[in-house]
Amino acid sequence: RVALDDLASRGVEQILNTSASATSTPAAKWLWTLATLARLREREFDAVYVNGQGRNAATVLRWYRGRARTIVHHHTACDADDVARWPPAYRDALRQADVVVVCADFIR
Repeated sequence: RVALDDLASRGVEQILNTSASATSTPAAKWLWTLATLARLREREFDAVYVNGQGRNAATVLRWYRGRARTIVHHHTACDADDVARWPPAYRDALRQADVVVVCADFIR
């Protein structure tokens, strides 16, 4: 908690889905993401960080592309079976992000 407080004092804001949709269907998560983006539409950010696969990360990156530095935290196995399940939108998000953070050297 100390680290988050320190970041907050420097202007960093963490926005998490703590609603019931956080553990619901992918469609419900995506609708929450869209509603949050709409609520934030007038705000400016230096950077936007997303963690996760699929439509949510891709939607956030498309929304902020060209308006904020975009960072994707890619945290999966990256074996052939895993890669085969990545939706095209997520593949595009990885290619278009300004920065991709990975959890292991072998993923690079």
